[in-house]
Amino acid sequence: MHLPPSYDNRTPLPVVMVFHGYGQTPEGIREMTGFDDAADAHNFIVVYPAGFLRVWEVENVNLHQADDIEFIEALIERLDEELAIDRSRIYATGFSNGAMFTQRLACMMPGHFAAFAGVGGALPRTLAAGDCEPEEPAPMLLVNGTRDPSTRYEGTFDWLESVPDTVDFWVQANGCDAEAAVDDLPDRGDGDSTSVTRLSYGGCEGGADVVLYRIEDGGHQWPGGGMLLERRYGRMTTDLPATEMIWAFFAEHARAE
Repeated sequence: MHLPPSYDNRTPLPVVMVFHGYGQTPEGIREMTGFDDAADAHNFIVVYPAGFLRVWEVENVNLHQADDIEFIEALIERLDEELAIDRSRIYATGFSNGAMFTQRLACMMPGHFAAFAGVGGALPRTLAAGDCEPEEPAPMLLVNGTRDPSTRYEGTFDWLESVPDTVDFWVQANGCDAEAAVDDLPDRGDGDSTSVTRLSYGGCEGGADVVLYRIEDGGHQWPGGGMLLERRYGRMTTDLPATEMIWAFFAEHARAE
């Protein structure tokens, strides 16, 4: 857990939960994303939970003898007991397996979080096929590379939805307009061959907008963060600071009291 310098144990602050990828540690995702610096700059608390056996259960089964949903519910209650937190502004984000788990939280716990964001993850097909029926709209931001070798843009090993189908699921779940506003992000001129397109779906119920940052030729990376081995995980774009962009999305959403 990281508390910003502004924390005084009296003023409730937002909380961002950051979920690590498969085999990763809280320390690893902390270093990769740089969320501590963002928390210091924007005055929020960051929590880096640890998945049992370094993995999050992304479907509604109990393969690992650990109830991750129950764990997160208990974690929120403990944070509320021990810290001054703003219960209307708790957010979930993650990378890879953590991004998939973030979407499961959107399915199972939308009443606990104000918004969700995932990098390098998609929706498991069992959730899309009926196991995910959110009781309320869930603001969702996704960041995916079109050449991600782990979470393939076109779908993965018959168990993960494609990225476009994942986006369509959340667009329909949130009652958004079917057509997206499309914007190409500026090229920062760093010699990077990737490009980034932002697809924004508005008109959603309760302002629960859906946004996709599509990284052409991008790999399985956290843009603007610590880089994984390129020859194994693909390219990282230099045109998108994912951590700052995710916080900007979160800052636009709060749950009604």
